[in-house]
Amino acid sequence: MSPFSLFSRDTGVLLAILSVLSLLGCKDHPRAPKNTAVQAWSVVATTPVIEHLVRRIAVNHPDIRIVQAFHTQGQCLHDHSVTTDEMRNLCSAAVIFANGDSFEPFLDKTLRQCPQIPVIRVGQGCGDLPAHEGGIDPHAWMGARGAQCLVANITNALATQDSIHSKLYQDNGALVSKQLATFWSSIKDKTKALQGVPVVSFHGSFQYLARELSMNMVASFGEEQEDASPSAQQIADLIQKIKAQQVKFLFLGENETPDLAGAVSRETGVRVMRLRNMMEDLDSNDTQAYEHVISADIQTILAP
Repeated sequence: MSPFSLFSRDTGVLLAILSVLSLLGCKDHPRAPKNTAVQAWSVVATTPVIEHLVRRIAVNHPDIRIVQAFHTQGQCLHDHSVTTDEMRNLCSAAVIFANGDSFEPFLDKTLRQCPQIPVIRVGQGCGDLPAHEGGIDPHAWMGARGAQCLVANITNALATQDSIHSKLYQDNGALVSKQLATFWSSIKDKTKALQGVPVVSFHGSFQYLARELSMNMVASFGEEQEDASPSAQQIADLIQKIKAQQVKFLFLGENETPDLAGAVSRETGVRVMRLRNMMEDLDSNDTQAYEHVISADIQTILAP
């Protein structure tokens, strides 16, 4: 081997070493990013109302990802089957905000696949009406107290989980709380004619709305329960109640079949009203979608 060949080989190795050293010392060389866990914070909400309120309370956050976990086209989550995409959303969250009060009974079992993710049940303790099937009716967002309870719990949870932006959440939460108080106060003035009017419901959520309107909820029939169809005796008892108490309205959920309601209406003359229980997606561009849905339902009830 010639001396020239040895020189070329050694020089090549030396140049490679110098090149690496120069990159390590270069001021413009990319460095490992700082911890961005807070900036990339992701909140997954189980219901449209929770997702909507999180957006309002987190407005102007510099970088937060808010995702609605389930899209059920109006069905409640009592007997929901989680899809692969929904599972992916759940397991990619920094925190999951759920309703609680047995509204998502499948959730604990589902999240065994990603047990490291905290689940905060922001609706727990917000309901105070009995459910048709026993326990507490979890649809508390349909009432003034329940909505305020949700706002307070979501605000506190956000501030605790992301303390860097605690003041932003607290300020926004106070504003949303004030907006909802003003809204529900205005509803009282518009619905005085409904006070004491007897009503029955085929969806448990409307118990809260009836109470806010000071209506007399004669029966919450619970057609939304998927585990059993109403018996002939249950239907006969309902018809008897409607006739005996001169019920004026029958509330039907947004995704419930009208067949039974229509039959009851023909038998009794009760007026069937299809209302929204807010399990359909809310408009993410409407900052007051909650109030607008409630207002639309009330207009439906007040319509001649």
